[in-house]
Parts: sequence; structure tokens; C-alpha cells
Amino acid sequence: MSEPSPTGSAGTAHALHAPSPDRHPRRPPLVLVLGSLTALGPLTIDLYLPALPQVSGDLHVSQAVTQLT
Repeated sequence: MSEPSPTGSAGTAHALHAPSPDRHPRRPPLVLVLGSLTALGPLTIDLYLPALPQVSGDLHVSQAVTQLT
């Protein structure tokens, strides 16, 4: 009897189910993405607030109306 070759079907099945050493959880990039998305809302508000007087002047409305945005 001859031994099955490593490129035969038995070798392929073993290679498909063997854990690869380069697989690891990608936690840090996910944490960075979620952290960035969480910080985006407060950042946009902080950038928008100093411009409220200029926006109310450009639109000829009161600052109270502009604050509704």
C-alpha cells in the first residue's frame, strides 16, 4: 500500500481545519473605532457651539432660535 500524498484530499482536509497561528482577535482596532464613534458626537457639538452667534447673525434670527439646532 502507498501512503497518501500530502497534496491529496486527506492533506487538504487537515489543512482546512488546522488553526492558523496568525489568527487572533482584532480587539484593539474595534475598540478604537467604537471609541472614535462615541467621541464624534461631543466633538461636533464642541466645534459648533462657538459658531452659534455668527450663525444667528447670518440667518438674522435670535440666538434662542439658533440654539434649537
